[in-house]
Amino acid sequence: MTSSYDSKLLRATLLLPEGNFPGTSNNTLTLVGYRMSATIQATNRKPNTLDIMIYGMEQADMNSCTIIFSAATPQSVNARAQILLEASPDGKAWTQVFEGTFTEAQPDYRDVPHVGFRAQAWTGAGMQYLLAPATSYRGATSIATIAQFLAGKMGFAFENNGVAGNLASPYYPGTYMDQFRQLSSHANFDFYFDGNAVLAICPQGQPRQNKPSPVFTPSSGLIGFPTIGRFGPQLDVLFTPALTVGGNITVSGSQVPGTNGTWLPFAITHTLESLMPGGAWFSHLACSRPLP
Repeated sequence: MTSSYDSKLLRATLLLPEGNFPGTSNNTLTLVGYRMSATIQATNRKPNTLDIMIYGMEQADMNSCTIIFSAATPQSVNARAQILLEASPDGKAWTQVFEGTFTEAQPDYRDVPHVGFRAQAWTGAGMQYLLAPATSYRGATSIATIAQFLAGKMGFAFENNGVAGNLASPYYPGTYMDQFRQLSSHANFDFYFDGNAVLAICPQGQPRQNKPSPVFTPSSGLIGFPTIGRFGPQLDVLFTPALTVGGNITVSGSQVPGTNGTWLPFAITHTLESLMPGGAWFSHLACSRPLP
C-alpha cells in the first residue's frame, strides 16, 4: 500500500548574490528530489520566515551559499530573493510557498553521515536594513498609492483589498520596510506577504478578496480537534494550496464548541517534509473572526 506522503516533494531554488555555483556558469541552483524539511511562518503585519534543512547537497554548493558573519569581509546578504521554495503533492502541480533572502546559511555536520544545508530566510530581508530615501507627499494622498509605491520599491507585486482613504501630507523615514510599517500603523490596515512575493493590504480585520475559502472538516483536511484561543480557534490541517494567508477558511463538523464557522487565519505555520517516511505535510492556523 502506498502512503499518501510518499510522493510529497519540495523544490528549492537558490540564487547567489554574486558569482556562480562551482563547475557552472550560473548563479542559480535548483534542487528537487532531495530530502528536505521546511517550516514557513506567515503572520499578519510581519515578513514571512523560512527555516529549511536540505540533505544531500554537494559540499562545494553548500560552501558557496554559506554566510560567514565573523569573517573580515562576510558574504553580503543581498536585497533580492535568494531562495524560492515550492511544494507539490505529486511532482506535477507545484505551488510556490516562500520567496525571500538568506539571513543565516551554513552546512550542518552535527549528524554525520546525515549532513545537511541549514538556512533561515525572511521575505524582503534586505529591505529591513538597506538605507532608503524618505517618502513624502504634499497634501491629501491616497493610502493605496503610497502602499503601492513602497511595495514596488521593495520589489513586490501589490494587491489592494479595499483599503481606501487619504492621508494629509504624509512623511515616512527609515528603510522601505520601516516606511511601510509606519504607513500600515498610520492608516490602520493589515498586510500579508504571499509565498510568491505579493504584498497584500486589507482593511483591519477583513480578509483578502477573491481568494479560495477552503472548508476543513474531520473527514476532509482537519487534523485532530481545534483548540479555543482568545481571538478564535487554533487548528491543524493538511497543507493545501487553497490556503491563503489573510484569506478566509471555514471549519465545519467540529465537536469543539465555538470553532465551527468562517474564520480569518492571522498566522499560519506550514511544516513540510519531502522524501521522508511519514513526513509532515501540515499547516497550523491561528484564527480570528473576520470583521463585517
